[in-house]
Amino acid sequence: MIKCKRNGIRVEAVDARYTSQKCSVCKTIDKASRKGNRYTCRHCGSIMHADVNAAINIRDNYITRILQSGQAAVNQPYGWGATGKPETEPVGKTLMSKPSACSEGR
Repeated sequence: MIKCKRNGIRVEAVDARYTSQKCSVCKTIDKASRKGNRYTCRHCGSIMHADVNAAINIRDNYITRILQSGQAAVNQPYGWGATGKPETEPVGKTLMSKPSACSEGR
């Protein structure tokens, strides 16, 4: 957190309860869906790395908190859903974006 402050990066606290047990696709909480670093939802069948699933849930918790507070969410996080397709269109380059087909192989 000290490095973030030193570099002008804002840090936000987010409720992380159940983020590793909740499916980021259907939002069902099921402890048995996570086995090691693999998350396989027993309700909707989505499969992904458990840490990616938890990170998506943390991001969604942040966005929900901002929307419920009535604050404008400037620079909302941009991410890729479990389907591998963008959830929103990117504006500029982000650290989380996948390389475009044009930039691959360069």
